[in-house]
Amino acid sequence: MKVNNQRVLLCTCEKTMQLDPKQLAKDLDAEETPKLCNHLCRTEVDRFGDALNSGDDLLIACTQEAPLF
Repeated sequence: MKVNNQRVLLCTCEKTMQLDPKQLAKDLDAEETPKLCNHLCRTEVDRFGDALNSGDDLLIACTQEAPLF
């Protein structure tokens, strides 16, 4: 999802956090509905790499693995 020209990656931390992608897009006035990650820090880390390689500014919504990102 892009918000204010930043690519935003959202992770549910193995579905321990309930996130509503449509509501988030609406609340943040996003250009698109986000595709949620469930394990961004491990099995979906390639999504982080792809976003990093896109050249976009990134915002990663993760507190547990902040040192990794």
